[in-house]
This record gives sequence, structure tokens and C-alpha cells, in this order.
Amino acid sequence: MWFIKSNEEVLKELGVDLLKGLSEEEAKIRLEKYGPNKLIAKKKKTILQLFVAQLQEWLIYILFAAVVITLFMGEYIDSVIILLVIIVNAVLGVVQEVKAGKAIEALQKMSFPKALVRRNGEVKEVDSENIVPGDILILDAGRFIAADMRLIESANLQIEESALTGESVPSEKNAALAYTDPKTPLGDRDNIAFMSTLVTNGRGIGVVVETGMNTEVGKIAHIINS
Repeated sequence: MWFIKSNEEVLKELGVDLLKGLSEEEAKIRLEKYGPNKLIAKKKKTILQLFVAQLQEWLIYILFAAVVITLFMGEYIDSVIILLVIIVNAVLGVVQEVKAGKAIEALQKMSFPKALVRRNGEVKEVDSENIVPGDILILDAGRFIAADMRLIESANLQIEESALTGESVPSEKNAALAYTDPKTPLGDRDNIAFMSTLVTNGRGIGVVVETGMNTEVGKIAHIINS
């Protein structure tokens, strides 16, 4: 719960100097440890595979058994009705699976290719997939945020978070805040910047605390995948 810790505690826990950032060597080590900073979707299945998967449930097996029994008893109308129930259930399941896959793709498209990071004391652009916990990121207006960050410095910083929190107006951020309540709602964590949100005004500096599927938007991806 990074939002309840002070700037100093966060930097110390992540083992990084604000003015220098991580070294390239340390960034490579952390990239191997935490993996690439991207959202991961389940391997795509064909429509046929999805349909067959919907039939592989105990309830469906019981309904198939009911079809056989009703056919044996000569209740053909009942057999047809049960078969229709099975087919409709499978079709609805396939539709939901397809929608979930498209939702993951939409989340992935919210990411962006580059991030402004401080490493070895120099500010440079790097691929957002190579961002790791402990990286120092530079934020300015018009830039998407590459990972979940604990803000260290902020000046008139406003971030559009509607896709994540549902708020209709940009949130004002304040790096100096430190909360005491661990149950503080997501939309009220004004010392945190979240992956895939957009800086609309001001500037800021923050340290990356979570990447990829461990970010808040990554948790949404987990739910969709399951």
C-alpha cells in the first residue's frame, strides 16, 4: 500500500536515488525479476474451441443425459427443448468469452510505446515495456503514464483517470500527501498515478511501484481473463 507511505520510505524500500534513478544494469536485473511491463491476455481460442469448452460442464452433461432419457421415453418435444437450452447456453457463453477478449485488447491499446525515465542520472525515453519498479518517471501534459507510480514531486498536476475510476473530470494530484487509512478508495489516492491514465495539466516526478499485471489496470485485466 504505497499511498500510506512517505516519499522517503518509498524510495528507500525500492532502493533508488531520486536524482540518479536506477542504473541500466539494475534495470535489467529487475526486468528479469518482474517481467515486462505489459498487460497479458489469455491465448486466443477459435469460436469452435470456445463452443466446445461451454459444453464441458457437469450441468451440461446432466442435460445431455436428460436428452437421452426423454428420447428413450418417446418425449421428443422435451428432448428438443433441452437441446435448445444447451445450445443457447453455449452460444451465450461464447459471446461473453469473445467480449472479454475484446476488453483485454482495449486495455492493451491504452498503453503507449515510450516513457520518459531517469536512469544513471540522465533523462531518456525508453520502451514502456522495459519500465521496472524503482524507475523514476518524468510526467508532463499530454503524456500517458506507463505504470503505477508513487508521486514524489508535483506542480499543478492533473490526471485524467475516468477509464479507471469513473470520475468525469481530471484528478488533482499532490505528491506531499500520505494517507493513514489503508482502505482509502482508488479515486481518492491523490499521491498515486495509475498506468494508462493521461496527464492533462502540470508536471510531476514519480517512482514506479507496480508494473504490468500488478498495476490497478492489470488487476482489471486479471478479472476479465478469469
